[in-house]
Amino acid sequence: MAERKRLWSWTTGGIILGLIVGVLIGWSYQPLLVSAPARNISPSENNSVSLMIDYGNGKVQTFDKVAISKSQTVLDTLKDFTASQKIAFDSKTYEGMGTLVTQIGSFKNNDSNRYWQYWVNNQKPTIGAQAQKVMGGDWVEWKFMPFVSEEK
Repeated sequence: MAERKRLWSWTTGGIILGLIVGVLIGWSYQPLLVSAPARNISPSENNSVSLMIDYGNGKVQTFDKVAISKSQTVLDTLKDFTASQKIAFDSKTYEGMGTLVTQIGSFKNNDSNRYWQYWVNNQKPTIGAQAQKVMGGDWVEWKFMPFVSEEK
C-alpha cells in the first residue's frame, strides 16, 4: 500500500512538473517572423487600385483598375469612383477630426447601427480616409458594418 502511494505521488508530481515546464516553454515561444514578399506591380497597375464595396447584406461589388492620380487619398478615390459610376455618395467633415463617409449607394450610417469603414491591403488604418494615401496596386475595401475598433 505504501509503495502504491509513493508511486502515485511520483506520478502526480511528474505530471505537475511536466505541465509547469510546458507552460514555461509556451510563454517563451516566439514565432518566426516572415516578411511578405515584395509586390511586383506592373506598369498598368501603377496608376490604379482595386476597390471593393461590401454593403453588409451579402452584396459585394469589386472593381479592378480604378484609376488614381499621384498623392490621391482613399477618400478622393471613393469620391471620384462613385461620381463616375453614378453611385450615391455623401460624407461629413468634422473640424479637427477629418471626414467621415456617411453614405455609399442607398446605405447610410446608423442604418441598423452600421457605419462605413475602410481597409487598405487588409489593414484597418488608424487615420481617416481623407489622410490615407493610396498607391498603385493597393486593395481598398469599404465595408458597411458595426463599428470595429482595433484597440485592445
